[in-house]
Amino acid sequence: MKKQSLLLVMMLLPMVASAYDIAVENADGVTIYYNYINDGKELGVTYLKKIYDENRNTYVGSITIPEEVTYMNRTRKVSSIEEAAFAGCRDLTQLSIPNNVTSIGKQAFYGCSFNSFVIPNGLTSIGGGAFMYCSKMVDVTIPNSVIEIGGGAFYGCSALTGVHISSIENWCKIQFDMKNVGTNPLFYAHHLFLNGEEVKDVIIPNNITSINDGVFDGCSELSSVVIPDEVTSIGDCSFRECKNLISITLPEKITSIGNAAFDGCLNLTSINIPHNVKNIGGSAFSRCESLNNIKIPDNITEIKSSTFYYCKSLTSITLPKGLTIIDTQAFGDCSSLTDVNIPKNVTSIGQFAFQNCTSLKSINLPKKITSIGMYAFQYVNLTTITSMIENPFQIKWDLSNSYGHVFSENTIMNATLYVPKGTISKYKETEGWKDFIFIEELTGEPCATPTISYDNGNLIFNCETEGAICQYSITDTDIKTGRGNEVQLTATYTISVYATKVGCENSETATATLCWIDVEPKTEGIENNVAQVRANAVLIQSENGKITVNGADDGTNVSVYGTNGVLSGTAISNNGNAVVNTHLQMGSVAIVKIGEKSVKVIIR
Repeated sequence: MKKQSLLLVMMLLPMVASAYDIAVENADGVTIYYNYINDGKELGVTYLKKIYDENRNTYVGSITIPEEVTYMNRTRKVSSIEEAAFAGCRDLTQLSIPNNVTSIGKQAFYGCSFNSFVIPNGLTSIGGGAFMYCSKMVDVTIPNSVIEIGGGAFYGCSALTGVHISSIENWCKIQFDMKNVGTNPLFYAHHLFLNGEEVKDVIIPNNITSINDGVFDGCSELSSVVIPDEVTSIGDCSFRECKNLISITLPEKITSIGNAAFDGCLNLTSINIPHNVKNIGGSAFSRCESLNNIKIPDNITEIKSSTFYYCKSLTSITLPKGLTIIDTQAFGDCSSLTDVNIPKNVTSIGQFAFQNCTSLKSINLPKKITSIGMYAFQYVNLTTITSMIENPFQIKWDLSNSYGHVFSENTIMNATLYVPKGTISKYKETEGWKDFIFIEELTGEPCATPTISYDNGNLIFNCETEGAICQYSITDTDIKTGRGNEVQLTATYTISVYATKVGCENSETATATLCWIDVEPKTEGIENNVAQVRANAVLIQSENGKITVNGADDGTNVSVYGTNGVLSGTAISNNGNAVVNTHLQMGSVAIVKIGEKSVKVIIR
């Protein structure tokens, strides 16, 4: 943060080239300096001196900028506050700006002593660093006309306590330049007021199709958000530091989640990542301390830097089969993470990727891995490591006075390292691997992929590999916390399971969806005018484009549709079983309709 702040200050230092063009007194007798702009047809307020300290006494006290200025019998409209116009005027306490001013330039009010500031109606842009180090300003009003705010516009405005707006729609349309911190005044103020009422529950208008970068950055009192169905992207830092945000539902059309989008959402317990998401930015869920489990969509191929850093309540995570890269500190400090199955296509694990994952006891390393970064498993006391890497590479580096190792000292001294048959000599000759005290060759074939079934209230996992233990994750989308008078329940579980056995490679992950469908009420023998409504538990599984439905009543029609609404296949349940062959692509979403019940599943 210090480096970023220093860079910001250097970037925002005044770059001025010329003095003012004219000087004219306002109605109060205060001399104001102007430049000709827009081919000399309009005026922009500017500074007297080039250097901030020399400019200090140019404007003091309370000043009113006129709408028009007459000079040498020519009347021109004042339409902008130029770059550094009031920079360094530390004794300027109040400023009235006319509504015909449409832009405020870079560092325009650098270091001024405003207590509050009302940006005039009609203003469309606020330049980078415009209010930088206005350290006494406690609130600011942003009109509906503003469409862009430059980088670090409010950097150093540490006394801010409120941002006032009159339209959520217009606020959501502002383009915030998030290259620098402090662009959105909420970063310091934390409290957003809509027509005088603090915003805690937000309903994004339906005509918004993307959540802009930084739009609610720092809005710590925000507790719930309703995002319209047509939204396709969540921008960088859009909900960063929304500490009271408990849950949020993302629409199915979303394809990307930006960098640090939910960073620091301390009370966020759950979030659905839609199946269409193809990109999750770095630090997207960093410091989400209450997040306890998450399933990453199959389209994701890279877990970027610090994506889940310090998610200290995260106990399990389902990684997509197509994942290839786990980047630097991706799961660092996830101290409750007990189980992770690294998919077979992963080629790289970055530095500190699982550092301080103190609850993790075993890890599998697929054969395609070609690099593991320094300290990837630092401060993790593993008991078993199953490596399928056939040509081991260096995992220890000389750092002059010390050395950097992938694994912690306790792991090296006490864990059992299992390696492929015929490779033990290679491991004992390779830097880092040779430090392990206990190295054994794998004794068996990879664990068989488990099967999933449901019977009389119990989920049953079965693996044909003798002695294998099934590691499972179950997500219930009905676990919700929020506000409002109505909650939509789905009675649907998403299940992931894989098998592991000491001395064997982990199996592939099997998935299924468990839901309940209503059956015709029982009408015979009714007592006290109460009918019994039955609900069948139905298990839906997919493999190679084929969808199997178990548990529906015989004669129940089962239809499968693509998300475009086109029918892909149909079958009738017989002996509690229906099989539908589809032509849907792997990784796509299918809508399975069982009687009147519709459930979304991923084609595998």
